[in-house]
Amino acid sequence: MDWQGRIVTSPDTLFGRPRIAGTRIGVDFVLEAKAAASLPE
Repeated sequence: MDWQGRIVTSPDTLFGRPRIAGTRIGVDFVLEAKAAASLPE
């Protein structure tokens, strides 16, 4: 399965924002966490 099959949207969950299929984890949360982890200290 590619990434396009893992990202879904539904008006009933997370106010329609993209999320990981089968969870309530928003794509924005994942991307922000990844960006914060990759910043040099």
